[in-house]
Amino acid sequence: MEYLRVFTPQSYATEWFNKKPDLSTLLLCFDMARAHETNTPVSSVSVFRACSHQEELQNVAALSQNSRAKAKKRFAICVTDADCAEAGVKIEQTPGNTGVSVADARHSDLNGDLGNFIKLTKVITRRIYEGENRFRTYSSHAILGEIAIFSRLEKEFDDDVRSRCKLVLEKSPGLWQFCDDRDVVEIYGTLTDKKNAGVSITATRPLRLATESDGLWHRLLRRLRMH
Repeated sequence: MEYLRVFTPQSYATEWFNKKPDLSTLLLCFDMARAHETNTPVSSVSVFRACSHQEELQNVAALSQNSRAKAKKRFAICVTDADCAEAGVKIEQTPGNTGVSVADARHSDLNGDLGNFIKLTKVITRRIYEGENRFRTYSSHAILGEIAIFSRLEKEFDDDVRSRCKLVLEKSPGLWQFCDDRDVVEIYGTLTDKKNAGVSITATRPLRLATESDGLWHRLLRRLRMH
C-alpha cells in the first residue's frame, strides 16, 4: 500500500535529488524538526492512501480546498508499508478532516519519534537510489480542475465543502469555466513562446468523480491511437 505525504514547498522536493541531501530539510517533508537527540515524543504525520492517480489528485485537491487558499502546485512523497515496517513507524487508520469524504476515508497517521522518521527518510532515499519513483507533482491547473468538480457534486459533498471549493475557484478567475451544455469544466493555460504571443491550452474534465477505470480507459485509448 502506498501513502502520500503532501506538501507545498518545492525546495523540500528538490532536496531529495541533490548529490548530498540535507537531512534536516528532508525531515521537513514530515513536519519533523531536526534535533540533536532522537529520543523525542511520538508524533503523528498525516498521510493519504492512494491506489491510482485519480485517487492521488482527489486527496491533494481535498487538502487544497480545505486551506481555502488559491490553488497552488503541490508535491508528495510516496511511503509504503514496507518502508514504515523497516523504520519502526506505525501506521494508524484515522479519519481525515478535509470534509471530502472520499479522501477522508483514505486518511492515516504515521506514528513515530524523530529517530523513526530519520530511519524512514534513509529508507526512502535508498529506494530512490535503487530506481523507485517516490515523488509526485500536481499542477495548480489539475488541482483547480478537481476542485471545480467537487464544487458541483451536491450528492457527494455537503454545502461547506462546495462553498470552500467555490471560494478557491474565485481566486483563479479566467483559468476555468463550466460548460453546462456538455456537463464539463474547461481548464485554461498558456505555454510561453518567445517567438509568439503564447500557446493556449484547454483541458476538459467531466463533472463527476474520476475512478481508476477511467485512467485505464484513457491509457487504452492512447495505446490504440499509437497503432
